[in-house]
Amino acid sequence: MAKKSKNKDLINLLAFLVVIINGTIWLLQAIGVKIGALEFISYGLLLIVVLFSGWLYARGLDQIWRIIYLIITIITILVIIR
Repeated sequence: MAKKSKNKDLINLLAFLVVIINGTIWLLQAIGVKIGALEFISYGLLLIVVLFSGWLYARGLDQIWRIIYLIITIITILVIIR
């Protein structure tokens, strides 16, 4: 039970931090500040949080759903990297 609580606390903290980072970057872009690589990093962090939280949910499902989730995750990462 402690592991689930730690995972939930971690994902909550990561989600909070990513929202703060993305909000700050979007605000800076709105006022005309050039962000450069920070935008790419913030989107990467957002993707990591979403994929990690999705995996926490998917691992409780049947094996076929975990496989489907992993395939979609790999395709998503490949499309973003491309």
